[in-house]
Amino acid sequence: MRKTQGPPNIGVTPTIRSRIAKADDRFWRPEDFNELGNPNAVDQALSDLHTAGELRRIRRGLYWRGRRTAFGMSRPSNADILEQITGLTYGIGPSGYSAALALGLSTQVPRHETFALPIRTPTGLPEGIKVVSRAARRGRLDAKLRPLEVAWLEIADSWRDHVSDPAETERQFLAALNSESVRPGSIAAAARTEPPAVKRIITSLLRSAGRAKEADRITVRSAT
Repeated sequence: MRKTQGPPNIGVTPTIRSRIAKADDRFWRPEDFNELGNPNAVDQALSDLHTAGELRRIRRGLYWRGRRTAFGMSRPSNADILEQITGLTYGIGPSGYSAALALGLSTQVPRHETFALPIRTPTGLPEGIKVVSRAARRGRLDAKLRPLEVAWLEIADSWRDHVSDPAETERQFLAALNSESVRPGSIAAAARTEPPAVKRIITSLLRSAGRAKEADRITVRSAT
């Protein structure tokens, strides 16, 4: 039989307020206060602090404490929000116009930031965040891709829509390799589970950058 929770603990809200006030720029969940007991009182306290403007509610069960600015409380990045919701620290990256902007292939700022996720689309996403599911492309997780590496796969997936100057795109890719923001071995490993058109483009980009060894790995593994 489930134990009925008692009346709210009048000491819960001051305790929570005191703790969150000591740590700006971080997320908070009800589980962070399990030692206080009475989950109902904790939920209510967090809700009250949100109403009072001391916390920003991201979605049910997830709050943010930002820094105070002249424009109100700072907010977390959408990428950080998705990390909290999905529990993933890699394999997530920008998609579509967001990817083109991140890679310097466009200056157009999209109305909504769009991300590619290597899992099914989560429910309850905050307004203003768009995602596309790449759950079948497991290589992104296996290779532990960084955001910009994911962005290159996404650009390859929408090449005709976002690439107007292939030669300049090749130069940008080479620059990304030289700056080590893109690891050739990792993006080649991830490309093995991408659609054929993406494989071809990533293979071509790697070859144009003088990375034939990594390019060959995509071809060989994909054929087996």
